[in-house]
Amino acid sequence: MGNANVPYLPPMSPYVLPGTPFDVLLGQYGVNLLWLQSNQCACVYGGDMPGSPDPDCTSCHGRGVYWNAPYGPFQGLITYATMAPNDREPGVSMDATQGLIQSAQPVLTLPASAGIVYEQASLYDAFVEIDSIQRFTCSLRVGGDTALPYQQNVSVAASGAVTVYDQQTHQVSTTNDYTFASGSVILTGYPVNTSYTVQYSASPAYVAFGKSGGMSHTRPFGQGQVALPKRMQLQLLDLFSRASNGGSGSTSPQAVF
Repeated sequence: MGNANVPYLPPMSPYVLPGTPFDVLLGQYGVNLLWLQSNQCACVYGGDMPGSPDPDCTSCHGRGVYWNAPYGPFQGLITYATMAPNDREPGVSMDATQGLIQSAQPVLTLPASAGIVYEQASLYDAFVEIDSIQRFTCSLRVGGDTALPYQQNVSVAASGAVTVYDQQTHQVSTTNDYTFASGSVILTGYPVNTSYTVQYSASPAYVAFGKSGGMSHTRPFGQGQVALPKRMQLQLLDLFSRASNGGSGSTSPQAVF
């Protein structure tokens, strides 16, 4: 007979979804992604200010991190909200004055079927959602940064995509005096330091910033080991890599390959 003072703990294995059904669900609702492995740049401790990236570094362009060429495609799941919020995960919460609030920091779920990405993906890696096209706006400067921050599946209209600020009239006007090549939009016929804005379309890129709820490794459930999906918190690339205009290089991480 069991000890009445010890609570009954049912076996966990019948109630835990094994790895294969996880992969099936991700196959139905996942998206195609490219993986860009991150590297810490040696310039962080090799410049004039040890501990800070060198703004003139041609590998990381002053970010302290650079990326390898994209690998893929592979399939993963990007979600923007859950119903189990805590201090580190997105979700829905109740505020005393504003009512129901939903946060929307994206989370990437990597299944074991992603292979080397599942095994090696880490913080500051970049992920490109290749089947999604979004509209972006980017401010550039003549004689300075001319590379667009998103360059996967990028397209710029042949006319009407660039606006220029006139410091004399303090107004914005559209110009067609620009060329687009190799991920850069070059304004022609304007003096150095002229600021201009580009409207364009491209696939969104995300940078992994945190481990959402901890990284799930293979754990013993029932018979043998189960490779549970791993989750990583993401942010759109611009929140991470848009550097100041002081460096000589581009602010685009995609410009390095």
